Amino acid sequence: MIISLTGFMGAGKSSVAPIIAEILGFSFYDLDQLIEEREGLTVQDIFSRYGEEWFREAESRTLLSIMEKGSSGEIGSRDAIISDIVLSLGGGTLIRPSNRTILKEGSFCVYLRARPETIAVRVLAGGQNRPLLRQKDNTDLIDKIRGMLNEREEGYLESSSLVIDTDCLTVEECAEKIADTFRLSLL
Repeated sequence: MIISLTGFMGAGKSSVAPIIAEILGFSFYDLDQLIEEREGLTVQDIFSRYGEEWFREAESRTLLSIMEKGSSGEIGSRDAIISDIVLSLGGGTLIRPSNRTILKEGSFCVYLRARPETIAVRVLAGGQNRPLLRQKDNTDLIDKIRGMLNEREEGYLESSSLVIDTDCLTVEECAEKIADTFRLSLL
């Protein structure tokens, strides 16, 4: 079984996913890390050298491979058989309709939703380099996040079996809610 976490950058996907995996005894994978391993470049390097479209192609190829291998119990390092995984997606993975379909049909997809203000605080506090949010100053950051969220919201909702608002939850509370709902979905 595959549980996938989607949502905008800073919504909590990479923080929550490993906790869900631990609770359920699943393996954890981060799509961006898998892309970096396959391509031999960091996400930032891919964006700066080849652009977003090239990255989206690599993202779709990697996602399709994970979904095919994960559903057949073949994903894993050194030929380990792993069939139960929690997959943290990139914030833009669901831009492509084909990715939305794959995830909706092949996983228990959870949309981690957060307000633009919460996302801005988290992204700035994390000090992470986010290629799509790079700008000269932070004055328009919330407006940029709001615009990108508006473009992506439909895809997030279309693909998801569950929506969790993360603004006022700890990562542990969020993980527990998802694990509990997932268990109930199996009954």
